[in-house]
Amino acid sequence: MTGTKITITSEELKKIHNECKGNGLKVLTEMWVLQTRKRYPNNPYPTAKSYSVSKPANRLTNQIVDFLQLLGYQAERINTMGVMRDNRQQVTDVLGRTKMIGSTTWTRGGSTAGSADISATIEGMSVKIEVKIDTDKQSDKQKKYQQDVEAAGGVYYIARDFQSAYEWLRGFIDHVKEVRNAVRFG
Repeated sequence: MTGTKITITSEELKKIHNECKGNGLKVLTEMWVLQTRKRYPNNPYPTAKSYSVSKPANRLTNQIVDFLQLLGYQAERINTMGVMRDNRQQVTDVLGRTKMIGSTTWTRGGSTAGSADISATIEGMSVKIEVKIDTDKQSDKQKKYQQDVEAAGGVYYIARDFQSAYEWLRGFIDHVKEVRNAVRFG
């Protein structure tokens, strides 16, 4: 059974949500425990994933991606940073002194300027999620990217903490499902 994708159903999520009284982080923890129970039914001590990453933005990004993946949606972290190339060498002169010669260069990342931190497909819709902690603000390139996504019919969301992202995602998923059912049975 290892390697098999195990997801949480809508009914299971509702049950966990009610048991955890809507606390997003508790829900995420219980989702991990349930997935572990499903994957390893004979394990008497199912565990949850730890989110002890030191940077709050990385922690929030990981939590959102994991939440969506546990529900069976496609979600991935997008790395927009470039790479520093170090072309320097350490050399020793005739007197035995060492020094660095050469230079470093910055190679731009291959992603679109202003890309969101998370790219997901939820119920067939393209969803981009930008993670901003505390007083972080969107850059002009990120605002332009948001406009482009929304103009193309995609959804763009700015996440500031897991609880509000959890509530927004649950509402969004429920809304899209309702619209689909109305169209299908309307």
